[in-house]
Amino acid sequence: MDGKGVTVQGIMGHVGVALFNFEGGGLLADGGFDFDRLRRAFAHLDKAPTLIAINEAKEWARDGNLGLLAATDALAQQLDRPYVGQLGWRERGPIEPALLYDPTALTLTSWYSDTGYPTHDDKRGLAHFRVRATGVEFGVLIEHWDPRSGVTRLRQAARIDRYGRYRLPMLVLGDLNETASGPSYPKRNWELADYRARSQKARQRADRIWVDQTEAVDHLIGAWSDDHGERIGGCGFHAAPDLAWHSGTSHHQAYRPTTNCADEEGDGQLIDFILTTVAESLVPMTYRVHPPPRDNPTEFPSDHRLVTANFDFAIGARAGGRDSRISSRSEA
Repeated sequence: MDGKGVTVQGIMGHVGVALFNFEGGGLLADGGFDFDRLRRAFAHLDKAPTLIAINEAKEWARDGNLGLLAATDALAQQLDRPYVGQLGWRERGPIEPALLYDPTALTLTSWYSDTGYPTHDDKRGLAHFRVRATGVEFGVLIEHWDPRSGVTRLRQAARIDRYGRYRLPMLVLGDLNETASGPSYPKRNWELADYRARSQKARQRADRIWVDQTEAVDHLIGAWSDDHGERIGGCGFHAAPDLAWHSGTSHHQAYRPTTNCADEEGDGQLIDFILTTVAESLVPMTYRVHPPPRDNPTEFPSDHRLVTANFDFAIGARAGGRDSRISSRSEA
């Protein structure tokens, strides 16, 4: 334990991953930043992640990366780790993702960010890491898909689908603004949402009932088949909630919504995803969605919840990326 009560990821080779969509990046109306909310989101962790993906790093690059450096320092102080921060690819303006990592545990060997050097579109946001303790290498893509259009999200999924068969174990971390098919995933009541929200993330069936759009996420992990009781197709990725459920995590914990939605909006969805190409790499009983305390809803750190999990990529390397079929059955 360190002096602040946070344990460093101590099991050799394990990579602790955290994903957090930080609403508006903490940007204030006067142009400053509120990173107290960011610290509060991570304050309850007893293990400091070695890799943190942040969505909505809004204007963090302004004034010499002022926001990025201040956010990195805030989490470094909160978790007592010497994090290094990098900004990712800005596809939709100055609200790019951010990548924070512990350089005592990981070596960043390449990073295709928005530096101005020409980059093929399927490499945008691609990071390569080496685990210092084991020498095992893995790749990371931090994604923040379009909130407005399922057609655009499908294009974004297609842009990275080749990494499902990549030479290294891969992680996709991000707010995908879309859920997955299958009976276990939380279903939003779209009748309680307004038309604009429905048109962006739902579709209307022939019987005029609105249901979740899932095509983009399913393109990567496979679409759920009731007939087969498993996912069919997909490009080689596995969703951490499915892996968690099949490795001992309770159904309630594995499929918790990742958004803090008001009841009148139709309840929350699971749209913040950790995907891996090697099912065996997820360390059992480590995947967790962290709901905020409900005693003061106005003090939620963000409209999304922190998601954490541990991975052992040495296991992934030995498994050789084999395509284990993972189902997403309902709780018995």
